[in-house]
Amino acid sequence: MVMPSPALEFLRRLSLKRPALILLPFIAWGLAIYQTTHEAFRSVTATLDLRITGKWDSILSSSQHTLEQQRSIQQHYLSYGVYIPIDDIVVDARQQLMGPMASLMPKVCGSGRAFVWIPLPLHIPLVGEKVIEWCLVKA
Repeated sequence: MVMPSPALEFLRRLSLKRPALILLPFIAWGLAIYQTTHEAFRSVTATLDLRITGKWDSILSSSQHTLEQQRSIQQHYLSYGVYIPIDDIVVDARQQLMGPMASLMPKVCGSGRAFVWIPLPLHIPLVGEKVIEWCLVKA
């Protein structure tokens, strides 16, 4: 009876693991893309839910005070793990915006009666974090 050499045994085991070794770079890239974009996708998901379900219209058409409307929008985003400061939520633009901000917001976001600055954080490996802000407008 002939015993296989350790080198042949190692090659036999390596050939069984080759598919896993081929997939390793793809798995690493997938994890890097997930790590970079998962928080930004939470912001986008929360925004889509706000607009598709009609919560956006119901919050803005309610008889609540402006601060309560802002808190309702902030609470919606917090349920998705996205923090938006109250100052970044402008519900009644005609009353809240004064001075240079009154003319700046329509230029930056477009005309509307409500604006929400939504952060889209990107965690880039080896570089750091970059936050892009997106302006949601309700006409």
